[in-house]
Amino acid sequence: MRARRRDESGTEYLSDALALLAGWSREGRDIKRTLRLDDAQHAALTERVKVVADALQLRPNIRRLNGYTQIRVGTPGGALTAGEVTLAARIEDVYRSITSRTECATFVTTTRCGYFWWPDVAWKRNSTTSPSRIT
Repeated sequence: MRARRRDESGTEYLSDALALLAGWSREGRDIKRTLRLDDAQHAALTERVKVVADALQLRPNIRRLNGYTQIRVGTPGGALTAGEVTLAARIEDVYRSITSRTECATFVTTTRCGYFWWPDVAWKRNSTTSPSRIT
């Protein structure tokens, strides 16, 4: 189902679309989002956003400050564009994929005292290359 435009410029339509994206807000002429990411996640997000932004011919401002990643997207004209809302939605997709994958990878590769902890199964490293199951 598509939303209807309410005026000639479509700004209400785009504002409604932006409102559906959790965490994004308007500040002056820009839209912005602040994310809590570690350094590796920040680097991964920045690389993926660069690819999407190049395709949309936009230049988001992404910076790292006090453990947070701050993203600003805006155009010199100041009016909200469909490309900016599209970029915000794509950034949300990238953010979700990076944070969910990192949580899983951290859980699976956690080691303590030579043991690998997998969901409901503990494996102990033996002298061979394959781990043995602890029962």
